[in-house]
Amino acid sequence: MQEPRALMSVAVLKGCIYAMGGYRDSDSTSRRTAERYQPNINQWTFIASMNLGRSYASCTTLNNKIYICGGWSNGAMNTAEYYNPDTNQWTLITPMGTHRYKLGVIAYMGHIFAVGGNDGSRRRRSAEAYDPVTNTWYNVPKMLLLPTNQ
Repeated sequence: MQEPRALMSVAVLKGCIYAMGGYRDSDSTSRRTAERYQPNINQWTFIASMNLGRSYASCTTLNNKIYICGGWSNGAMNTAEYYNPDTNQWTLITPMGTHRYKLGVIAYMGHIFAVGGNDGSRRRRSAEAYDPVTNTWYNVPKMLLLPTNQ
């Protein structure tokens, strides 16, 4: 990659690998930068930087966009944004109802689901879903058990 990064988020879209955010050891900050690996030319290149730096975030793809949610930057985050590779642009969406880092994020049936994680003081059983048509988050049933590795 162009920059060393730990605790980043990774997604695959249109045959390319995207590495976003992460942690910079040299000054203990979360990165805003993002990169794309194009296997056909065996090369990493920078794409537009995210609006906010974040590590411990999670991401998924939906409708040819990458959605990244939550994470850590001087505290647990509730913000989310998506990347459009056709315009090389990040767009902030409505924040989640809960601050979460170390969360799980998945696309299912046209919605983005953010599950579990940690809010900075405790592990979460809660989950919420994002509707990209209405740009809103809504609560979904909680997990039955708390994750044990957060």
